[in-house]
Amino acid sequence: MTISIIPKLGSGIFLHTNKKLSEALQLFATTPSGKQWQNILHQPAADICKQFDLVVTPSAFLNSKFSVTSNMSVAIWCSNYNELSELCSSEVDTTIIFSPSAFSILEAQRCNRKIIILAKGLKRDDKITASHLMESSMGNTNMNGISILKIDLFIGLYAAYDLDAGQAIDFGYVK
Repeated sequence: MTISIIPKLGSGIFLHTNKKLSEALQLFATTPSGKQWQNILHQPAADICKQFDLVVTPSAFLNSKFSVTSNMSVAIWCSNYNELSELCSSEVDTTIIFSPSAFSILEAQRCNRKIIILAKGLKRDDKITASHLMESSMGNTNMNGISILKIDLFIGLYAAYDLDAGQAIDFGYVK
């Protein structure tokens, strides 16, 4: 049986993640406001929650769906990065624990993914050269595209349509 010692948590923003999920530490290196996490917690969620009189969701906290006395300790348990951003921007004065959900992790991976876009426009039947292609991060856009790791597959192909600079390239746009 392993007994984990949990540091006494004060107010601040904490990252909760499984030790095996080191990618979460890379994806969420800082809080949404760019500050360092107060601490990174790897203990089971139930053990962390035992330190507080009340643990609420971000929506319950932001909509004041509960009442507390001044001597109660309250934590906000958050699994959605957008909700965490909203909490950070509203500068709440209580403990926030961000435990990223699988969706939050996948969304962060998607936003950080490097894709191929056109550095300059192409006319139909133009031959694609390395100078036509460049790397871009998907960011918070709905832009889909082919991984930058596949860039060599496009060199020497031809544009199937007129294509604009900045457009993500896909196999359906070439021949």
